[in-house]
Amino acid sequence: MLSLSQIYHYFDLLKDKVSYGWGEVFGHLFVKIYLAILFLQNISLWGFVWLFYSHVGSGLTILHFNVDFGIDLVGEANKLFNIPLLGLFISLLNFFLLFVFLKHKNFRFIAYLLLTSAVLVNFFLSLALGPIYWINFR
Repeated sequence: MLSLSQIYHYFDLLKDKVSYGWGEVFGHLFVKIYLAILFLQNISLWGFVWLFYSHVGSGLTILHFNVDFGIDLVGEANKLFNIPLLGLFISLLNFFLLFVFLKHKNFRFIAYLLLTSAVLVNFFLSLALGPIYWINFR
């Protein structure tokens, strides 16, 4: 059975490991730059979707357009908030994977790979919002 002092000791060890990992990850300049880019991309995604939602309201809107078949998905405008939510989820998942691979000998390569993929996902999500806006307001 765990005593209160053992539980406190385990929480203290966890706090030390998290603060060490946090310092190691943020010790690299490229991680800070990538996270700033990810933050700006995700804020712009949320802002664009909020602007779109404020113009459309909560009514029905075109959510997907296919070149071959035309409009193939119509739904409520609040479903557009899934796009920046997906970008935020991918960004946070890749950021926390950095802590998993912190002790790996190829940490810099893995970090570049994870953060670049998160930036690309957010970029393609922002590209996906362009045609949705264009179809609904032309």
